[in-house]
Amino acid sequence: MYERLGLEESDLRKAGIVVGIMTLVMLFVIDAPLLARLVAALILATISAAVFLLVTIVLNTVKPDL
Repeated sequence: MYERLGLEESDLRKAGIVVGIMTLVMLFVIDAPLLARLVAALILATISAAVFLLVTIVLNTVKPDL
């Protein structure tokens, strides 16, 4: 299904890496109790991965054919 959007399997792996890194960063940056930090970090990391995939789709759509 994701091929129709112009995504490759490597793009999905990179989105997973974005989620992992952003979760770790947000766990240290957010100042709250542990459970609230974890929930907020996962939400923000998911938003970051969605934006990453959206930008990847747009770039793959408008890139010139070589």
